[in-house]
Amino acid sequence: MIEAVQIEGHTDDVGTDRLNRTLSAARANNTFFAMTQAAQGVMQHQNLKSQPVLSVAAYGPDRPVASNDTREGQATNRRIDLRFIMVTPQDTDGIEVVRKALESVVEQP
Repeated sequence: MIEAVQIEGHTDDVGTDRLNRTLSAARANNTFFAMTQAAQGVMQHQNLKSQPVLSVAAYGPDRPVASNDTREGQATNRRIDLRFIMVTPQDTDGIEVVRKALESVVEQP
């Protein structure tokens, strides 16, 4: 069961921190709007806390996956990541909550 799907915007480290934060936020927001327009019911999906599953985060240059010392590395760091966060029950009661939630989804027409 999914707790959240986070759309994460990233940049290289070229330019100011403020610029990179703005770019990564725009990158993530554009992806969010494209996804919600393509699948208009996606925001109706909620987690066990009745919160929308889809969310947005902007990390700027903070989480590089390649060296920013080359153009290729910089290009690789300018990206969107989708982070799927799964429900992790802490005990048997939590497992039962997840089980009941999944059963209610299966039973819906």
